[in-house]
Amino acid sequence: MEGMEPDSDEAVGRRLVALRQRAKLQQQELAQQLHMTKSTLSAYESGSRPLTMESARRMRKRFGVTVDWLLFGDMQVTGRDLMLEIGPEPAPAPIKKVRRLRK
Repeated sequence: MEGMEPDSDEAVGRRLVALRQRAKLQQQELAQQLHMTKSTLSAYESGSRPLTMESARRMRKRFGVTVDWLLFGDMQVTGRDLMLEIGPEPAPAPIKKVRRLRK
């Protein structure tokens, strides 16, 4: 996302509210799950405070959404598809059996 600016704090806040409401959680419940205060979550949701990367990571883990979606509203799945194809690390090369000739 090089060169892209995150959406406004208000737009990010609307996405956070939508996530919380879809999960049928009150602010206090979600704040506890994310290890933050209710006032911090409320400030994120209202757009009066920018979402920190650490909080975005916690949201990602809790809801299974991407940080790109949280911050940019990016709904492309290309990154996910590539990630699944590549995996967390390159697969090891297959082991080949070497037959030794006896002398």
